[in-house]
Amino acid sequence: MVGENHIDINALESNIRFYFETTAQTFVRYNTSVTVTELNPDQNVKYIGLWDAAASNRQKANWAAKKTVVNHQILFGPHAGFVVTNEEPTPQEWTNAIHGVGAAQTTARTAIIRKAQAWAERVQDEFFAMEDQWVRDNAPTDTIIAIHYYHPKYSPDDDGETTVWGGYTNNNWLVVNFGRPHDVHPDARWGEFEGTSYEEGKITIPRITDSTGAINNVRTRVATTHEITHGTRSFFHRANIRNDNPVDPDNDHSSSNTGLMDPTASQFQFNQQECKILKGETR
Repeated sequence: MVGENHIDINALESNIRFYFETTAQTFVRYNTSVTVTELNPDQNVKYIGLWDAAASNRQKANWAAKKTVVNHQILFGPHAGFVVTNEEPTPQEWTNAIHGVGAAQTTARTAIIRKAQAWAERVQDEFFAMEDQWVRDNAPTDTIIAIHYYHPKYSPDDDGETTVWGGYTNNNWLVVNFGRPHDVHPDARWGEFEGTSYEEGKITIPRITDSTGAINNVRTRVATTHEITHGTRSFFHRANIRNDNPVDPDNDHSSSNTGLMDPTASQFQFNQQECKILKGETR
């Protein structure tokens, strides 16, 4: 994207081949073109997860307007399976949740938590759908794309901090869950994604910065290698990293904190199992 060059250097052969050929013997040879192509201005958006090809303003989300009357069945967290018919809490529910006591408070808080969970899941579903649409509309095949961010809720920017649910510094009883280890307040930022791999060899990498706001080059290279490795499933038709996991046979991640292909790319090199899979072994 215009103004983003964190991939121009960090995805060079010399930087990525280091992980495939120097830190481990994976039998994977990484080659890339030196061609750098800038997207057109109308493709250049701050958040690809807010993409709408027909919209005139793709930079902001109207968070409050996303509350609606729905029939959404909750997918994650302790209220999974419950169907929410209206995401807008009533004034009485807010009063009882904050100032009430006993059963009245518990009932009100449960109702608001369920509504917030439904809202958050729908916001995230919309994000994933719009992200995929941006990639389909704008990303060339076999390309690593430097983007700004995926979505306000998954960026370090203040755009992701909302006040729809009373503000993230208030009501610490109000949390939502996306099937991850930690709950979050619906008005807070929900985390960060450091990269995504899609079909047809398409990869997006956002700005990954250090505590000063500068591009973290090492972390960007690790995230890029991680996503390139996911992409090798399409090119090599290899087994999944965790193909022996009966609970999730399509999981292409190692166990947490074990290798470059664990869910957060916490390690800076491939572990033995990852190397075996990349070499073409099945286990």
